[in-house]
Amino acid sequence: MRTLIEIVQSIHTDQWEQRHANGEVPDMKPYGLNKLVNHGITPVWPDREDGLASLAARVAAKLTSVRCLESWNMPINTIEARLCWDERTGIPAAMDPRTYGLPVVSGVIWATTPGASFRSRALLKNAFHSPRHALFVLSQAQLASLRNMTIADVEYIPFGIDADFWKPTELSLTCKRLVVSAGNDRHRDFDTLIQAVLCSNSKNHLAIATSMPILGNERLQVGSLSHLGLRGLYGQARVVAVATKRNDHCSGITAVLEAMACGRPVVASAQPGMDDYIKHGVNGLLVPPGDIEALSKAINSLLDDPDRAEQMGVAGAQQVRNRFTTEHMVSKLADLLWKVAA
Repeated sequence: MRTLIEIVQSIHTDQWEQRHANGEVPDMKPYGLNKLVNHGITPVWPDREDGLASLAARVAAKLTSVRCLESWNMPINTIEARLCWDERTGIPAAMDPRTYGLPVVSGVIWATTPGASFRSRALLKNAFHSPRHALFVLSQAQLASLRNMTIADVEYIPFGIDADFWKPTELSLTCKRLVVSAGNDRHRDFDTLIQAVLCSNSKNHLAIATSMPILGNERLQVGSLSHLGLRGLYGQARVVAVATKRNDHCSGITAVLEAMACGRPVVASAQPGMDDYIKHGVNGLLVPPGDIEALSKAINSLLDDPDRAEQMGVAGAQQVRNRFTTEHMVSKLADLLWKVAA
């Protein structure tokens, strides 16, 4: 089944396949979607457009919270289905007149989050009113909201990462109390994290891989990193902590699974759906969102007990390889595609 893959492409995804061949990024294609070929599905990737298409994408994103499709001028008469990573491409794909009669499978990330715009919810409801389409989420907490919003099939598909790229490395001894975090989305709660780490113990250090404008100091390292750079930073971490603001789509799950795959103990905000991935006290710790004291206590308990931290890191790495790889995720996406195409 020839399936057109729609993701929001950018400079970040340019020449991904070549960069993967050079060992610079995980998976041959973003999110490991190239592995659909192992399940009888031929992924078709549109070329990234410049000029008018880029301008149209910016205007569309500003006005509607969705994106101009990379496949806007691409013939799709040989396409049998469309797979969209999230609603920014899923909504325009489902509403594309050329899609009439074709199944569209789309992820949903932001539309169910408290505070999501009415416009994005209305567009999603209008686009996915057909049983020929399907939606998937990475957090079970999103299911009820979406099932009330659309008549399309909605399924939970656990997120996955490339466990061959994100793998345990020998722990660096540069800093015995280094906490690491990563992320750029608007639901990151770096203010709470910084207070929890740096105000609780004068020996603690914090490194945050982000492009957000955070002022660093001698105990706070801030900067954007490549995938290789981030993997190296995980290798220095005693604990990886991901603090987030209220959401239901598991913001931060990418960093959580990457760190777990690298054998690092994780502490995360107990947002709805996060317990799909972290079993409290087994492969990580969950704390109430926005609770500086609870976050500080959890992080310091692992810094003070290296043996317990190591046990959690080992359990996390095993959990990822058993359930949360891109192979597992893509297999379930393929099942959903075949289901709606039947």
